[in-house]
Amino acid sequence: MKAIVDLNQSKSALELKAGAIIGASARDRQNKLREVLKRQGLGRAHPLQCWRSIHVIDQEQIKTIGFSIINKSIGSEVLTKDEAIRRLRRRDAQDIIEELESEVCSSVRWVTPVSPFVRANVSYRVNGALINKSIHASLPFIVRKGAWPEKVKFNVPRENPVTRKIAPREKTKTIDLRFRENAYLALS
Repeated sequence: MKAIVDLNQSKSALELKAGAIIGASARDRQNKLREVLKRQGLGRAHPLQCWRSIHVIDQEQIKTIGFSIINKSIGSEVLTKDEAIRRLRRRDAQDIIEELESEVCSSVRWVTPVSPFVRANVSYRVNGALINKSIHASLPFIVRKGAWPEKVKFNVPRENPVTRKIAPREKTKTIDLRFRENAYLALS
């Protein structure tokens, strides 16, 4: 377990260092990071996988584990107006910056669709209470020896996955992020 903790700490340190790469644009920074990985013999490594943590489920007995492919999901992050503008500058989105600057708001929620991924839904008991946990399963996760459940469920995805834009509340002002399909800023 100590080795996994050390690995996760190293992954976090890499993410911090990668965030400090200076470039003219987001694409420029990404290209610089990929070049660094290539020089280290990791040319095929995807940056997100390099710093995504390996989950540890340290429980005596896991009740259930089910795996699902998630086709429609969003990610959102709450930022100040200034933080959103800085992020837009890195993407060379001057037209969106001008639109955002003309609005009065105290915070900005940056909303983006998430690509399909495999999720593990894990349930176990702690002091008699049932705990349900969802884990992004693109990397392995570690389970204590002898704790794996007898049955594991693999949920079959729908034949025709639905793509959707998750709309904000009616009264929320939004600005489309034209550089990414179905992404937007929600102002409040």
